[in-house]
Amino acid sequence: MKHTFKIGERISFLNESGVGVIIRFKNERMVEVELETGLVVACLKSELVPYRSMEDYNVSNISMYDEYDAKINRLQPMQKKTKNNVSVYNSEERVVDLHIEELVDDHRNMSNGQILNIQMSHFQRELNVAIRSKIKKFIVIHGVGEGVLRHTIHKELLGHYPQFEFHDASYREFGYGATEIILR
Repeated sequence: MKHTFKIGERISFLNESGVGVIIRFKNERMVEVELETGLVVACLKSELVPYRSMEDYNVSNISMYDEYDAKINRLQPMQKKTKNNVSVYNSEERVVDLHIEELVDDHRNMSNGQILNIQMSHFQRELNVAIRSKIKKFIVIHGVGEGVLRHTIHKELLGHYPQFEFHDASYREFGYGATEIILR
């Protein structure tokens, strides 16, 4: 569902950092935005998202992950190894491998949609735990493949977490198939 912007609404930018307020509609596709610095810029509506602060996110239901958190806390500052999956848990960063074979025992009879749903559920749960734990850097190993999981993760971040900066993770450490998210 497409968002209908209004004059006076606070916005964030899809591909840039910063916050502004819509002050005028230039035409059906363009708006003028006053930045926090006072500068007025023209922007495409398609490059804007409604502003959301950390307080806007409902993290009250994260308590259901307390048992999960307890397991993680027992692993700190050690590394958890599952098959070839290495997830690092410490106060600075968390690394999560979303390869399906690391998440379930047998995925042979699953559709691509089912696999993606499991991977995204795991991503969202781990991201919520990282936010709640005030982790600074969250690295997601999604693999290279056709890029569907990477694209879906980036779309989720842009749509629901515009305040987080993200980019490709270190090639030296993770190859081409990982995204690093800076949690602020």
